[in-house]
Amino acid sequence: MKFFPSFVPLILLFSLISILILLLSSLIHFPLGYFDCFYILTGTFVISLIILLVLAQGFRKGGKNSVQHTLFAISLKFLLYMLLIIGYYFLAKKLTTGFVLTFFIIYLLFTSSILLIAIRELKKNKPESR
Repeated sequence: MKFFPSFVPLILLFSLISILILLLSSLIHFPLGYFDCFYILTGTFVISLIILLVLAQGFRKGGKNSVQHTLFAISLKFLLYMLLIIGYYFLAKKLTTGFVLTFFIIYLLFTSSILLIAIRELKKNKPESR
């Protein structure tokens, strides 16, 4: 897995969502402030980069290491997202419906992009069958 090309979709997604949130918050009443959304977005982006690095290391090693790294990435992703939610709760002192909705939308977007990147890399590095 090459470092730069795999992260381009995440960077583009981060930029697109940032612009979209900025536009939505200025045009309509958005349930969360821009900085709350930016906290969620930045945290999700960093977690996605970390998970993609762990997956890339597993893909590079191959075999049983690939499975172990995938399981580690899933567990790490769960723990990091829990820390993100707990951190937001302690910073904002509230978890509103707007936060939950925004978090899950951003979570699903970044998770699907990681999945698409991983599938594309697996197809590229698929061993030839005999």
